[in-house]
Amino acid sequence: YLESPMTYEAAADVAKLIYIYYLLYTDKDKPQIEDEEILVAKFLLSWSFNKLSDYFGLKKFEARRKIKKSIKIIYNWLFK
Repeated sequence: YLESPMTYEAAADVAKLIYIYYLLYTDKDKPQIEDEEILVAKFLLSWSFNKLSDYFGLKKFEARRKIKKSIKIIYNWLFK
């Protein structure tokens, strides 16, 4: 999903688990995420992309891009 043309829907379960791990991690070396409210709305509140777009005033592709960017930051922090 992060490096290939895989869709969000194909990786949504893993992306959610990565984000939950990030939330539960308490050390100070945790990276800061700019658009964390979008991640909370998508992963914890299970909002659709339509609702995300309407609430945050974004286009659907922008919401998807912000989620992917944030998950990539967390992934790189965890595994690289």
